[in-house]
Amino acid sequence: MSFLKKYLPLLVTLIFLIILELIKFYPFLIYWLVPLLFLSLFFFLWFFSQRKIDKKFLSLAICPFFFILALLFFFVVLTPQHLFLVQIYILFASCLLYFLLKNLSLYLIKGEASLPTSLVNIIFFFNLLSVFLFFSSFYSLAIFPYLTFWLIELAIIIIISAIVYQIFWIYGFLTPKNVLFILVITLVLAELFLAIYFLPTSFYVNALFLTIFYYLLIDISYFFLLGKLNSKIIRSHFLIIFFILLVIILTMHWG
Repeated sequence: MSFLKKYLPLLVTLIFLIILELIKFYPFLIYWLVPLLFLSLFFFLWFFSQRKIDKKFLSLAICPFFFILALLFFFVVLTPQHLFLVQIYILFASCLLYFLLKNLSLYLIKGEASLPTSLVNIIFFFNLLSVFLFFSSFYSLAIFPYLTFWLIELAIIIIISAIVYQIFWIYGFLTPKNVLFILVITLVLAELFLAIYFLPTSFYVNALFLTIFYYLLIDISYFFLLGKLNSKIIRSHFLIIFFILLVIILTMHWG
């Protein structure tokens, strides 16, 4: 049992790494290997959650589940064909996954009632990264005629609503009256996806635009629900976002 507690995060990461390596050379295996990967993730969370499946289990599962899904999606859809770059992606993604799983396991082993600030920040970062990876992948898929926009929009609504739900949960804002915030943020981002799609920029720039808007909406909601939102905070946030967008626009090749 102590062996699993120590090495299970590494084991799940190795399964992830091996599966990506296999998919790289044998893409048809993805339908068999991906369920195995998510089964290992389920066992990981179940084991460290004291073999219980409750609201806490499901809420914590959102981040690693969607992060792995985003990594797989990005790998299949957008990873370049150059083997060296693919290998760098696999290794870097594996390191990030291990870091996330290790921190989740340490928190669950301690059995603390509330999430420590460090883990809250880690979950927020990985959710932010997942949003970028998903939007990059969705923008690339939007060029295929057999994938209509409403299917992509539906996927965006499901994914973003789950991720925002978890963010509200870890910040302690998950109350019935705050569900409206989750709905509004989700719908705004779904609409922005369509609007930004028509910009003459690459998939990555479009995804970065949308990820920045996601960050802005979450941060403003956070300060509003804390009762600390004021004109200074709004002004500073919009100045930062404007500066980032300006830098992106000026440094990217349009066309």
